[in-house]
Amino acid sequence: MKTRVILSLLFLLSLGTVRAADLFVEAESFSNKGGWKVDQQFMDLMGSPYLLAHGMGVPVDDAYTEVTFPEKGEYYVYVRTYNWTSPWKKGEGPGKFSLSVGGKKMTSPLGAEGSSWMWQIAGKVSVKNLKTVIKLHDLTGFDGRCDAIYFTTEEGKMPPTGLKELEVFRRKALGLPDEAPLAGEYDLVVVGAGIAGMSAAVSASRLGCKVALINDRPVVGGNNSSEIRVHLGGRIEEGTYKELGGLQKEFGPEKGGNAQPAEYYEDQKKMDWLAGEKNVSLFLNYRAIGVTKEGDKITSVVVKHIESGEELEFKAPLFSDCTGDGTIGYLSGADYRMGREGRDEYGESIAPEKADKMTMGSSVQWYSVDNKKSSPFPEFSYGVEFNEKNCEKVMMGEWTWETGMNFDQIKDFERIRDYGML
Repeated sequence: MKTRVILSLLFLLSLGTVRAADLFVEAESFSNKGGWKVDQQFMDLMGSPYLLAHGMGVPVDDAYTEVTFPEKGEYYVYVRTYNWTSPWKKGEGPGKFSLSVGGKKMTSPLGAEGSSWMWQIAGKVSVKNLKTVIKLHDLTGFDGRCDAIYFTTEEGKMPPTGLKELEVFRRKALGLPDEAPLAGEYDLVVVGAGIAGMSAAVSASRLGCKVALINDRPVVGGNNSSEIRVHLGGRIEEGTYKELGGLQKEFGPEKGGNAQPAEYYEDQKKMDWLAGEKNVSLFLNYRAIGVTKEGDKITSVVVKHIESGEELEFKAPLFSDCTGDGTIGYLSGADYRMGREGRDEYGESIAPEKADKMTMGSSVQWYSVDNKKSSPFPEFSYGVEFNEKNCEKVMMGEWTWETGMNFDQIKDFERIRDYGML
């Protein structure tokens, strides 16, 4: 009897030390994204890339993936999402979606409450198969967004909301190493594969440099790609530098114009041009997240894959910041300024009398097509009123729609982008 009691106590003690089983899934890592798109623009601000359901009023196809649970049992489910119209409208927003686990639909809708990126309770699910398919189902086609999904057998164990705490939690949950493995050593690392980055990489390559060209999207060309659709233009081969602009003629698209059909921007032509440079190694879908320094000199750049989360380190004696936002300079601690200087600083007569924070805004490019079939567009309130007095009557898609001039184009950029979609 005495032995039996001791064994029972040991058994109870062991139960007291049982750890909760959990699973952390990044939405951007889904194997089949359906009609959802990876958006990495704001990962420096909200902590991660995410999936966006941009269907212009028509729900996009489901995103789904197979996950492996650590054990069978009852799991509490949390989804990190954002009610994106909350800056202008209180209450339920339009970016609604639902989550299903093993065919069971969880609490719906998700993405329509709160006023910031948050963990929303999606309910509880019984997992009977370790390998299970989870799905994101868009309900509206109005830019629902999902960052991550967290499963835990421990009731009330919600992930942290603070970015620093969440980053620690995320790295531990995904088993990411403390230090990124070395991808290689180069003569030059170029971050950003828009027109400037492509040109810098190839110019250095033809001078004999071993170059790594890093881009945080699956296509190159930046603004002059099918993703942004800005024409490639400028005054070339004039003045003192007769060959200026000659390099761009090697890969520039034949057709010009803003907001034109995707094929006008010839993404593949640019990719093939880079592939023909033996000294250039192209790394797509990697975003720069940090630098290492020795004194005042940058020695390496650390990047993260926008889908898998893989991190890599690139070493070089020289770096070219072609990110468009001066990301590498900022990460290295370089001085910077934003906004307009006052009139007296440089004696500019047309400058504002006093310095301010105004910058060039973000443009909404669009075009229309003749569609014989009508496309229904559901009506609801975004929280912003448009009427005959405040609307701008525009009949062509160019640079006429611009927004965000009075906001910080870095820290407020998700808000600026979202306002442009209203």
